[in-house]
Amino acid sequence: MNGLTKQLDAVVWKNSDGPITHGTDVVNDYQIEEGSHGSNSQTTVLTIPAIKNTADAVYTCVIQSEEHGKTSGSEEEKTVNSNVFSEYLININLIRMFRSLTLLLVKALTILHQSP
Repeated sequence: MNGLTKQLDAVVWKNSDGPITHGTDVVNDYQIEEGSHGSNSQTTVLTIPAIKNTADAVYTCVIQSEEHGKTSGSEEEKTVNSNVFSEYLININLIRMFRSLTLLLVKALTILHQSP
């Protein structure tokens, strides 16, 4: 948010399931950075864990700023769409791993078959 002279009073992220909480497991839990005030703005970041980022989804950032009249009951909401684009790469890597494993098995069977 721009035009701030101080830190936001509250930052909450939510999705269709409700409010999102900051987790302790950086690999499997959502990570929320409220950000800090600087240069009249504040940027908050929601990091979505890979296990929950398998399809496009809608997230909402809800902020409270008494300075801007955005208090409890009149918060400002910003919708953010997450567009998943890496699932294809994950599938390609799985295919490559499967092909590598298949080649290793073929080589091993060939060696076993050639042994007296």
